[in-house]
Amino acid sequence: MSVLGWAQSFPSLRTSAIKRCSRHGTRLRCSIESFHVPVLIDQVLELYEGRRFEVFVDGTIGAGGHASKLLSSCDIDLFIGLDQDEIALAIASERLSKYGDKVKLVQSSFRDLEKVLSQFAVAQGEVDGILLDIGVSSMQIDTADRGMHGTLLKSQLLPCSSLRSNVLGRLNQAEHCPRNEGFSFISDGPLDMRMNRKDGLNAAEVVNNFAVEELTRIFLEYGEDPQSRRLAKSVVAFRETKQISTTFELTEALLGAKWANGNRPRGYPFKNHPATRVFQALRIFVNRELEVLEDSLPSAMKLLRPGVGRLGVITFHSLEDRIVKKAFRESAKAIGGVKDLTRKPIVPTKEECASNPRSRSAKLRAVERLLEDEEPTGRRNKYKKDR
Repeated sequence: MSVLGWAQSFPSLRTSAIKRCSRHGTRLRCSIESFHVPVLIDQVLELYEGRRFEVFVDGTIGAGGHASKLLSSCDIDLFIGLDQDEIALAIASERLSKYGDKVKLVQSSFRDLEKVLSQFAVAQGEVDGILLDIGVSSMQIDTADRGMHGTLLKSQLLPCSSLRSNVLGRLNQAEHCPRNEGFSFISDGPLDMRMNRKDGLNAAEVVNNFAVEELTRIFLEYGEDPQSRRLAKSVVAFRETKQISTTFELTEALLGAKWANGNRPRGYPFKNHPATRVFQALRIFVNRELEVLEDSLPSAMKLLRPGVGRLGVITFHSLEDRIVKKAFRESAKAIGGVKDLTRKPIVPTKEECASNPRSRSAKLRAVERLLEDEEPTGRRNKYKKDR
């Protein structure tokens, strides 16, 4: 499904939601903007400020937080947004509708960025700006259901009870609207974790069929959990008596029934819930996130316009940041490669971490494409004076 596909499938839902919100003095768009806060937005705007963009690409548009700010602050002729999540695209389409035809939304992974851009007659060397915000969105984490059902929708996105019943009823009938997808152990739901439900194995198939050795490797490599083998053995022992099909069942398999249902046990050596790293590892493995990121960065840099094109990448854990750092450093050594604009990653301010705790692990790295025959120079951190 491409170019606002999901949203266009339910125009009556969108119209009804806005009308009924208006009766109670609340616009749906305002509600969306209030709960979705883009991370490092000031630093992102500084990266692209004062520049004109014939083509700008947001490879992970999500609910349109960064996109909305960039479109309102920068001179952009064509804005292309990609995301694998049809629900996120529906929200982004509503949020960015005021910008009309200059915004094109496509359901796709940023791994296929060149293929998507060819649909709009955009070739290598013709993109002035690219932004990638890597990782799962807060909406998916909060509700374990891709952000359109559950606690978040009821309490924040749709504050009026009559509107909730109307929208939830319609969404439940929509075949393209996925329910609980298992991104989080905070609320129960089917154990899926795929960003795009048409792709590959889901998390339930992994935990129910993989051997102890393979589960140990996944938990250790992608979750960096020092107790990976013990947790893998616990999963295998649990599935001998019962198939693991929900998020709560996986938490129970990992930690025992007394630690399930979102409870945080005392005395565990991790700051977060002890299931956090396993859920992270499964999500990364199922969606091949590190592989996609590693494959996509070289092609993204080639898409940039020589001499002016900039690429910014926001990561949320060390595995992703290492890949970005390595790719940028290798390209920065080549003639006609890139200039590293951030010798050290840009991190949120204390004020942003206090107002949006989930931003505390975010890191922004950025590069600018060199001219075809330009030799690389020493890296510099354009933000150093502000840190």
